[in-house]
Amino acid sequence: MQKSFDDIAIRSVAAASGKKQHDVAALCSSFLDERHIARLIKTLGFKKVREIPLSMTCADMCVHIAADMLKNEGISPDEIGVLIFVSQTNDTLAPATVFTMQHALGLSSDCYLNNLINGCAGSVHGIFEGCALIAAGVCDKALICFGDTYCKVHTLEESTQKANAALFGDGAGAVLLERKKGAPRLFFNLSSHGELSQVICDHKFSERLERLQTAVKEGVLAPEILAEFKDTGINIDGTAIASFAIDTVIPEIRSLMTASGFADNDLSLYLLHQANKTVLKAVALNLGVPVEKIPFTSENTGNTSSASLALSLCESESVKQEIKKAPVVMSAFGVGMHAASMLADLRDTHIYDAVYF
Repeated sequence: MQKSFDDIAIRSVAAASGKKQHDVAALCSSFLDERHIARLIKTLGFKKVREIPLSMTCADMCVHIAADMLKNEGISPDEIGVLIFVSQTNDTLAPATVFTMQHALGLSSDCYLNNLINGCAGSVHGIFEGCALIAAGVCDKALICFGDTYCKVHTLEESTQKANAALFGDGAGAVLLERKKGAPRLFFNLSSHGELSQVICDHKFSERLERLQTAVKEGVLAPEILAEFKDTGINIDGTAIASFAIDTVIPEIRSLMTASGFADNDLSLYLLHQANKTVLKAVALNLGVPVEKIPFTSENTGNTSSASLALSLCESESVKQEIKKAPVVMSAFGVGMHAASMLADLRDTHIYDAVYF
C-alpha cells in the first residue's frame, strides 16, 4: 500500500537502550568454538548487545525519552491527541500497556490510544498510523513510541536460545509528529505477507501456555515448566529473512522512489532495520548503491527490533550529519512477514542523542 501525506512534519526523534553490554563471543562460548564464533560475528556484525536493568520495562524507556522530548520541545502533554505504542514485549496483556503510558506521561483523557503488537517494522508502521490520524483530523500532534526488551525474554546469561540471545538487544524510540503547513511530503509503502508467518514464529507458545495453566491448576510448578518461559521459543529462518529483504523490500523501496519522484542521487542514505550486517550488504548490492549508503550502526547494540531505526538516527554521528544533507529512505521488515518503508526529509527534525539506562 502506497500513501503520501502533506503538511505533516516529523518534529523530533529520541531513542534509548541499555548501559549494560554483553559480549557476543562470551554468550556463544558455551555452544560454539572460536572459529564458529568468529564466523558468526563476521556474518551478523554484532560484537555486543545492550540490556536495560531488569527493573525497567520497554514502556519505562519510552515514557522517559518521550517525557524529556516533550519538555525540550516545549510541548504540553495536553497538546498530544494521539499516543501509539508498538511492541512485542508489552508490560501487561490487560490493560494494554499504552494506558499506563498515557497516565505516566500526563496525557489528556481525550487522547486517542492504540497499542500495536508488531516487530521490526513497527516504528514505520506506527509513524504511518500517526500520520493517517493527523491527516484525518483526529489531532494536530501525535506521539509514537516503540521498542522491545528481548534481553528480558531471553534472560541472556541463562538463555537456552543462545543464538537468539547473541542477536537481540534492548531498545526503544519515540517520534513526535505534528501538523505543519508546508512540511515536506512524507511517502510510505507498506505490505503484509501472512503467507510467510512461519519465518519468524513462536510455534509452540500455545502448547507451553497450556502446560503452564495445567500446572497452576494442579498446584505444581515444576522447574522444567518454568524454564520453558525463560525464552520465547521463537524460531527464526535467517535465510528466508534475507530472501524477503531482497525479493520484497528492495522492489518496494524502488516503487516508493518511483512514486515520490526521487532518484538515488537525491537521497542522503537508505536507513534500514539493523537485521544484521550481511543482510544490509546484500540489500546494498541488489539495490545497486554503495554499501556506505546503507550504514550498519548496531555493532555494539544488537538487533533492537522496532527501535533500530531510531537508534541508528540517535546513536550515529555520521548518520546525523548525512540526513541533514538530503532526504532519507527508512525501511524496516520483520515478523509477519511485514515490510514498511518511508521517504522523509529530516533536515528540520530534531534528532536527540540516544540515552542509556
